[in-house]
Amino acid sequence: MSAAAIALAPVLAEDTTKPEAADQTKEQKSGCMEMMGTGNMMGMDMGSMISNRKDQEAELDKLVADMNSAPPDKKADAIAAVVTKLVEQRKAMRERVQKMMTEGRQEMMKMARMMMMMRMMDMMTHSDQEGQKESEHSHH
Repeated sequence: MSAAAIALAPVLAEDTTKPEAADQTKEQKSGCMEMMGTGNMMGMDMGSMISNRKDQEAELDKLVADMNSAPPDKKADAIAAVVTKLVEQRKAMRERVQKMMTEGRQEMMKMARMMMMMRMMDMMTHSDQEGQKESEHSHH
């Protein structure tokens, strides 16, 4: 269970005996589940990332083997193929990391907004309850 799920457990376990509380809890649950995602890391599946990396390593291994076994007149072309592939892979990796960082910032902003809304709702609920207690005491 992730830290986010643990931190949000009290929110998801609210009393739902009141109809408005049930609706509120449903909205919070759907927002929390959307925010946490299911088994993916900021839009890219971990298994896909590992598989992609292994494919890239295998491709490089083949190019390096071809380079090492190339005859002298083909050696420069084989070296160029290895260097070109390394540069392509590095650029692609940088783009993926940048995308993940951007998505991560967006997710953090969503979480911050959600937490602020939850705090505001909690404060409003507590102030309503305090107001009800004060009005009950003033009638006695």
